[in-house]
Amino acid sequence: MNEEEAIEFLRQHQPMPPDTELTEDLSTRYDEIREYCIAHPDREYIPLFLNSFGEGDGFGVYVQVDEVIREFSAEEVIPHLIKALHSEHPSVREWCAQIAIDFPSPELIDSLRELLQNRDEKQDTRCYAASDLGLIDDKRATAVLEQAFEKETDPRVWVAINDALAGKQP
Repeated sequence: MNEEEAIEFLRQHQPMPPDTELTEDLSTRYDEIREYCIAHPDREYIPLFLNSFGEGDGFGVYVQVDEVIREFSAEEVIPHLIKALHSEHPSVREWCAQIAIDFPSPELIDSLRELLQNRDEKQDTRCYAASDLGLIDDKRATAVLEQAFEKETDPRVWVAINDALAGKQP
């Protein structure tokens, strides 16, 4: 395998098929690409991986994509993460909200606020957004959480918001 093959594979899978349509061969190839990209980091992989998440867990491989992304600095990742958090694909938004936990930055506040406040968003995505906001050391993140805490009606999301606020206490 080489960089060109890895990039071409990822470009063709934006995003990967849902787990219900994903074959073991395709999942295995994705994992091989992931391992190659860890061994040979290139910034071009960042947006390709962030937008590659299909519905489901990729037969357990998606949870390991953060190993690729953590090879890069926050300055390199955050602009792509912001775009991916606005993806038209719910699976991309959800997985990127999980990855955002490794990159707590005020630059993510607006994107995470939108996810948290969107009642049509998946419950897990909203919980990840709350957790992410709890890690951002910025008064605006705290304000978003406090406002959401007052209005939230989903018990699981409310608990995530409460936990995020509790983590901000001195």
